[in-house]
Amino acid sequence: MPLAENCIETERLLLRRMQSGDAVLIFNSYASDPEVARYMVWPVAKYAQDLDRFVSVNIAAFDAGTAYEYVVELKETCSIIGGCGVRRAHPQSDDHYIFGYCFARSMWGRGFATETTETVTDWFKNNPSIYRLAAHVDIDNKPSCRVLEKNGFTREGILHRWEVHPTISPEPRDCFSYSMVR
Repeated sequence: MPLAENCIETERLLLRRMQSGDAVLIFNSYASDPEVARYMVWPVAKYAQDLDRFVSVNIAAFDAGTAYEYVVELKETCSIIGGCGVRRAHPQSDDHYIFGYCFARSMWGRGFATETTETVTDWFKNNPSIYRLAAHVDIDNKPSCRVLEKNGFTREGILHRWEVHPTISPEPRDCFSYSMVR
């Protein structure tokens, strides 16, 4: 997966660049579900319009080369089932990226997060100028920990009071730090 590729195909999925009309589809698929938002850094979307800015910011970041956010479509139905992305960890650096994903609750437990993570780790392995791929996971999000570990990420430790997950609490929560390094 080279940086800035508009579309990446896996066995069952299509990871495609966000488009301006995706806000309603993202809202209907996963962003309005409190259980999906539980461990995310964004609040539950109350209206599809809440996501217009999210989509436009991610389109601009993709164009600028600072972040690559994709919607994940199930090839079988051509419907959005989640999202994933990598972004620069530091604005001035191209050698360290942070990875994240989320999926509609109806898609949990079907291996889509693993398939997506495998695609991103392949991208990392095929880009020798990138030295570190990191992920931060709420310490209570055991399924995401398993997905990362299954795909070769190493748990480095706990980042105390690291990220706010507004669906759970306005206070920063402890997160595990994961990475893959070369």
